[in-house]
Amino acid sequence: MRLKGLNPDFDYRIEGAEGVFPGNHLLYAGIPITGLRGDFQSKIWLLDRALQ
Repeated sequence: MRLKGLNPDFDYRIEGAEGVFPGNHLLYAGIPITGLRGDFQSKIWLLDRALQ
């Protein structure tokens, strides 16, 4: 899934994932969507700015 609206200069944490992800990488590469089977499936990701 491609992302929009993030600041490429900030680092982000994604709830449920380990590590810190650079904003420019998330904007370019996005987040892979896995584990959805069947109709009407959804996922929610919570992204928070990682403060140093």
